[in-house]
Amino acid sequence: MTTGEDNWMAVLCGVEWGPIDVTLELHDVGPDELEAGWEIVSERSLYVTSTIVDWMSTDGQLFKAISLATPGWHRVRVHATGRQSRKPKRHTDDGKEEHKIMIWPTSGPSGMQLLLGPDDYGRSAYPGMFDRQ
Repeated sequence: MTTGEDNWMAVLCGVEWGPIDVTLELHDVGPDELEAGWEIVSERSLYVTSTIVDWMSTDGQLFKAISLATPGWHRVRVHATGRQSRKPKRHTDDGKEEHKIMIWPTSGPSGMQLLLGPDDYGRSAYPGMFDRQ
């Protein structure tokens, strides 16, 4: 659901291009539980070199710059629903895709985790990747 390295990341959407609904929340600590209503949820660590984080589209357009309390390691939790529809919610009559991103500071890095899912889009886009042995 995400890709990247220590100091950058990208969220993999079902929509190839166009507007998409994204909610961004900054937290002091990580949430205790997963929120209901999402099809897939993943987490990864992100190293922020300053207190400003730029959110950009895949073509490099800046659409939001956010200010964090401190630089350093942060945990990013990404929620998604409707990726298989490949249509953004509220932008088309039958659109369903939306995302929620939560960020909070941590003391250091930890591995990527798939907390819920995969969703139908993940299974169809990456056949065999989620098969259990």
